[in-house]
Amino acid sequence: MKSDNRKGIARLLELSGEKKGILIFSGVLAALSAALQVIPYIASCQIISIYVAASRNDLPPDTDSIVFWGVSAVVSVLIAIVSNGGSFVLSHFAAFRIVFNLKMRLAEHLARLPLGFFTGTGTGEIHIQLSQCIVHYRLLC
Repeated sequence: MKSDNRKGIARLLELSGEKKGILIFSGVLAALSAALQVIPYIASCQIISIYVAASRNDLPPDTDSIVFWGVSAVVSVLIAIVSNGGSFVLSHFAAFRIVFNLKMRLAEHLARLPLGFFTGTGTGEIHIQLSQCIVHYRLLC
C-alpha cells in the first residue's frame, strides 16, 4: 500500500478520516493555549517595569496599567486552561473514534479472508496480531 510509507502526523491525518477536522481544531486549541501561557510572564515584566520606573522618578506607580496587566494575566491563564481542556477532550474523542474505525476495518478484512486461514491460525495468534496492529497505529510507527 502506498499510504503505509507515511509516518507521524501525515499518517494520523490519513487514518483519521472524518475526524481530521477535529484533530486539526484540537491542535489549534493546544497552540492557542501555549501562546496564551506566555502572557502572564510578559505581564509580570511590565508590572515590574512600572514599579521600577515609578521608584526611579519618585512618583506613585500607574495603578491603571498595573490593573490592566494583572487582569490580562489572569484572563489569559483562564482562557489557556479552557482551550487546553478543549484540546484534550477533542483529541481523545477523535483518537477513540479512529481506533474504533481501525478495529472495524480489521474485522471487515478478517471477514473477507478464506476459511483456510482460520484453520491454520489459532485464535490467540489472531488476537495478538490484531492487538499489535492497533498498538502499532496508535504509536504511529
